[in-house]
This record gives sequence, C-alpha cells and structure tokens, in this order.
Amino acid sequence: MFYRRKIFLLLIISIIFFGIFLAYEYSYLLCNRTSCISLNSINTWREQEIYENNYSRYRALLTASGYLIRIEKNSNLSKEDAENLILVDVMRKKGLFDDVVNPYTGEISNKISCENRYKPDAQIISTDDLKVTYYSGWLNNRLQYGACLDNQLIYKVYNALFYCLDQRTLYHLEFIVATKDKPEDSYFLNQIQSIKCQNPLLKIGNIFP
Repeated sequence: MFYRRKIFLLLIISIIFFGIFLAYEYSYLLCNRTSCISLNSINTWREQEIYENNYSRYRALLTASGYLIRIEKNSNLSKEDAENLILVDVMRKKGLFDDVVNPYTGEISNKISCENRYKPDAQIISTDDLKVTYYSGWLNNRLQYGACLDNQLIYKVYNALFYCLDQRTLYHLEFIVATKDKPEDSYFLNQIQSIKCQNPLLKIGNIFP
C-alpha cells in the first residue's frame, strides 16, 4: 500500500511538472491575434483584412479612429532570434534609401540620393520591462516604403517592434496616417509608450482562433 501511494504521488508530481513544461513551451498558443498586448487605443482597433493567421504567425491590416494599423506577429521565437529580426527589419528599411547609380548618362550627378529627412532613424523606447524599437517613415499611395519626394509622401508611418518574453512572440506594429491629416507625432509616441505585454496564461479561453 505504501509503495502504491508513493508511485501515485510521483505520478501526480510528474503530471504537474509536465503540465508546467507544456504551459511554458506552448504559451504562445494562448495568445490569439492581439489578445495578449494592450495599449491606449487598442479597443478601437477593427480588422479590415487578414493576410495570414495561424499558430505561429498573424499578419493583418486594422482600422482605428482616423488611421490604419498594420500588424505582424511572429510566435515561438527566442529573444535572440527576435532581436535579429528587428535588426534585419531596420537595416532593410534603411537600405531602401541607399544611394544608387543613376541609370541615365549625361545627368549632373551619377548618383540618385534621398535626403536624410526621409530616412528612418531607429531608437529604443523603454517602458517598464519592455524595450520597443521605434522609427517613423513615409509610405506612398500603395503603402510601400522608399518614397523620398514630397509628392510621394502620402502616409506617415510610426513603427514599433517589441518582444514579449512570456509569450516568446515578436510584434511589429505600424501606425499609418494620411499626411493630409497632419498627424501629431506625440499622439503616436504616446500610443507606443503605453504598450504592455500580457501573461498568456491569463488567456486560456483564446487557444482556438
């Protein structure tokens, strides 16, 4: 009888530890879409178009009051992998504005350049325990980067990239607003500074999309 109780107790302990292990390994599955982040305006967000939505990745275009949000969410990433992806994103965006050789002969300059004011300048914004990589830029009428002529600057975009450790998830938020609406930088900086990651174990009801 004693040995049966001992085996039973060991079995219960093993199940508990196995459950803890599974909760840690697959906690990102509990975070459906944007359910595990919070910020000031998130209650106004509405999905307009979903590009991709599965257990490891979510990409979508959302609407808010007077602007758009483009979101990319990559789950089941280590912190090192997430930091590398952030670095690659910033380098890729900056690379769009590198000088290129002018393909037309006889021009005054043999290079095509963009002024520095058009180029993204990344910085780190620290909010509590969260580190956000932030940069702003411009988009053309097709919501694409690389515009560096005033008549091509149809939208201004505010980027926030951050890694939620408890979720093992990297988020990339792009707040997109028409330049004709004269966006206030301070408003979007305030939104970014209000970003918080939420514990996925509090989202048990969101396992299934």
